[in-house]
Amino acid sequence: MNVLNILNRSGMGNLYALVAAFRQQSKSVLSPFSLVNSMLNNVPTATMVTWIASRKEDPVIFTYVAMGLILLSAWNTGVFRVGQSLGGERFGGTLEPNLVTKTSLAIVMTGKALATYLPGLLSGAVAFFIAVLMAGHLLVLNNPLWFATSLCIAYISMLAVSVLFMPLMVLVRGQGGFFNAITAFGIVFSGFVFPVTHLPFGMEYVGRALPSSWAMEAMVESIEETPDISYVAIRWAIIVGISLGYVLLTYWLFKAVERRLRVTGTLTTS
Repeated sequence: MNVLNILNRSGMGNLYALVAAFRQQSKSVLSPFSLVNSMLNNVPTATMVTWIASRKEDPVIFTYVAMGLILLSAWNTGVFRVGQSLGGERFGGTLEPNLVTKTSLAIVMTGKALATYLPGLLSGAVAFFIAVLMAGHLLVLNNPLWFATSLCIAYISMLAVSVLFMPLMVLVRGQGGFFNAITAFGIVFSGFVFPVTHLPFGMEYVGRALPSSWAMEAMVESIEETPDISYVAIRWAIIVGISLGYVLLTYWLFKAVERRLRVTGTLTTS
């Protein structure tokens, strides 16, 4: 019973830390300036992609691109901020104090990542509105509940991938160039703009390692008038499985960050 009480207290303590980190980070990322910047940041990209898609005058292409822009804009806004946040703690001198607490660094930074990704949701909504406005007609959602579920799962999976870059960006050298390459890689292989099945031979398997490619397929099928429920459910399961793999890898990398700081003491000087 004592063990169960300890585990219960530990779990509640981690939850409190997660919520506190979320609330603290929300104060900065949800400021008026930050929200306006997030809304305008992806307007050029959304406008260009929608214009290219509209040249075909194919409603299927428009539907795919409109949904892809929701995730693409969230990716462009959220993954950069989330990925750089641990590095910001490092250069701001607040990383070491986080290690003094009983709560794992991974839990604290996950709470901050949840808040950091909120502007990305707004950016995605603005990109979708631009696509609809330029196309001149609304996107028909025959099954809004299935679509909303697929979208939520997609956002969660993107957050899992984004959090991976937190410790990775601290551990690797040449962070700026590395992160620019990763951002472009995500756009090409994520399936946001076109299905990964259209990638050159062999490249589809690379895209399949990202949960977003499966999420796009689930979202597209969800809005059909008579969607294949098993098709969507299988993709949900695959997304969850891949995301859990990223979560485990992220946890291991966070432990590597903590180990470097505590054992070698070289984290903030490397």
